[in-house]
Amino acid sequence: MNKKIMFAILGVLVVGIVALVTYPVVKDYMITKDPINHIMYSSVKTGEEKNVSATVSVKAELDEKLAVERGIFDYSSESPEDMAKFANALLKNFEILYNLNMITDDDESVFKVDADLGMNYSGKNLINGQIKIKPWEAVIKVPEFYDKPFYIDINEAMKQEGLEFSLEDIDIKAYLDLIQKEDDLYKAVAENYEPYKDVIYNYLDGKVEKLDDNTATLNANGEQKEIKVTKYKINLNILEIYDLYGDLLKIAKDDEAVKALVVSRVGEFKNLVIKNKDYEKVGLTEEEFNEGMKEVEDQIVNNWDEGIENIITELKAIPSMPEMAALKNFDTSYVMAIDKDHMIRQVELGMQTEFIKMTEVVSYNAFGNDVKVNMEENNDDKVDVLKLAEDEAKAQQIVQEVISNIGSELLGGEAVATLVSDIKTESKVLPANESEEIINSIDMMLNQAQMFLPFMIQGMGL
Repeated sequence: MNKKIMFAILGVLVVGIVALVTYPVVKDYMITKDPINHIMYSSVKTGEEKNVSATVSVKAELDEKLAVERGIFDYSSESPEDMAKFANALLKNFEILYNLNMITDDDESVFKVDADLGMNYSGKNLINGQIKIKPWEAVIKVPEFYDKPFYIDINEAMKQEGLEFSLEDIDIKAYLDLIQKEDDLYKAVAENYEPYKDVIYNYLDGKVEKLDDNTATLNANGEQKEIKVTKYKINLNILEIYDLYGDLLKIAKDDEAVKALVVSRVGEFKNLVIKNKDYEKVGLTEEEFNEGMKEVEDQIVNNWDEGIENIITELKAIPSMPEMAALKNFDTSYVMAIDKDHMIRQVELGMQTEFIKMTEVVSYNAFGNDVKVNMEENNDDKVDVLKLAEDEAKAQQIVQEVISNIGSELLGGEAVATLVSDIKTESKVLPANESEEIINSIDMMLNQAQMFLPFMIQGMGL
């Protein structure tokens, strides 16, 4: 073989191998070199996940200076500044927590969800509830109130509302597959992303800054771990979002690919309903269903521009509505943490309106096959909520136990004891007479509540 040809082939091979090896690095650089591109790319990639495990923490505190300036404590203390400090010392210790595990990509079920919802004080459990949802049943348990879970059979609830069909008889998966189908029409919309990207880019331009902090703490399946991330702070005005939605819809209005996709999906939905005869399940004939769908299709085809313009007008009008006036000074910021795989792992939302500051932290602990959902339960132990209406004696017994548990488990729990102790300690910043009044009254109030509960039970005839 000619040496020049041999070296040319060798050179092509080397270049190809180098390209394959360096492509991920170059791709990562192209994504991450621009913070806004990084945020948009990661948002889309994370949004594609169908199985998610997340933790949400919500805390609040006072802007003490602003609360005093607004006169919030003028009538409750001789020293509004000290009362603001006292109130804030307690408020900062409350935390609302959600732990959510959700699977929507599963061979066995359309979806499975288990969640814990609760409130802590100073890290101690004040009240906690567990929720499990699956086709077609919802279960909730609040141990501080009652030791058994309550459940609702959704199909049975529908029957009681006069809907004589079962969700088990509807192929929900087929409809979800239709929505998520990535055919040529979908690809045509996806390929024309540049105008939408430009609108979002221009909106975020000047609002994003990269932070030095490069770690985030997650809690995956009960195990805490710290991961490396890239963090961005995004400064937003909440009312501007409506303008952004309106601008995106302006592009969609003139996007023939979007219109073609919507028209096609509506037609496919109609055909699927007719094929499965699902119209019968809501008491319609095929003719009545076709008439209704024809009206929908005609509206889309003939009034596409007008319909979207109406939505845009409504969105653009929202910021100037009188009921939105309070949000004009509603400062909002996001801190977004993105991992090395360009997945959003944490979002910290900071908000302030008037004198209340709130912080919500959403941590995405796991995705895909790493998400575990606990659906284990004792079916013999559950209380059927729908049957309680027919069993007055059982309902009264449960109410009696709930009221009793409020006294023993909730008011007598460690979190309330810590709260009472903090009230007594923190109140000492107040003028002596006010502090003494609070300290003397807090125990009395708890004792009265404990004493009142049995009388409450008797008064209800239980």
